[in-house]
Amino acid sequence: MAQKAYSTFSSTIDSEKNLVYPNDAYGGLVFLSNKQRRIREIKLLAASC
Repeated sequence: MAQKAYSTFSSTIDSEKNLVYPNDAYGGLVFLSNKQRRIREIKLLAASC
């Protein structure tokens, strides 16, 4: 599970219950999961300059 692998980083849950690891300098990661809480997609967020 992503939360276990990245537990030292600050995360949030968005309105669609996706796990989000934001980072101002680099953008961040979003883990999209299915109803069984299995990761189905990982998105890389672009940094906002």
